[in-house]
Amino acid sequence: MTERSATNCFHSLGTRAPLNLSRVSKLWQEIALNTPNLWVAIDVMNIGLAPTFLERSWGVALEIAMESGSMYDEGGSDDGEEPERATSERRGVQRAYDSRRQDPCKFIMPLLPHIDRWWSLTLEVLPTGEPLEGFLLPLAPALTTFCALELGGPPVLMTLHPDLFNQRLPNLSRLSLVGVVLPLGLAPTALKGLRWLTLTSGKTGIHN
Repeated sequence: MTERSATNCFHSLGTRAPLNLSRVSKLWQEIALNTPNLWVAIDVMNIGLAPTFLERSWGVALEIAMESGSMYDEGGSDDGEEPERATSERRGVQRAYDSRRQDPCKFIMPLLPHIDRWWSLTLEVLPTGEPLEGFLLPLAPALTTFCALELGGPPVLMTLHPDLFNQRLPNLSRLSLVGVVLPLGLAPTALKGLRWLTLTSGKTGIHN
């Protein structure tokens, strides 16, 4: 069993797992390269290395996230990291996110050939909401967790394409929408497999 620190995604590429582990020694490199679960998380910091992570994660389910990290605490990390360093690293994530946020579809494009391996997807989009209006994926049979974030947005909340839930996510069990509303036109059975639903608008949340 392998686990990553909750704040691993904030570290620069050279100091975050699994890349730092593979540089410790030949033995550690061998262990890292033969532990596919270490390579399943793809985000704004390592999307440029997506081919490497896809290859080294073998056929293990993928965790994909395009987010700025702004929902996380600004203080020190849960692994004892100094607040100043943690803040600096969060700024690095924000810069990486800023370079990708204009086009979520472009971010996920190199991952689409492996969509049958997607286990979770988190997308944070611009306050205008335009990039996610009508957002639709190909069939993602293994996706169980989906989170769409639109932080600090306009009074009129954005939505998603109804067929995303009607046809494309047959095994979705956990859905979180922040600043995003469920679309009209949902089929009666669209969300039948949900075990956890979180709908949040601004500072007022509805949790089911």
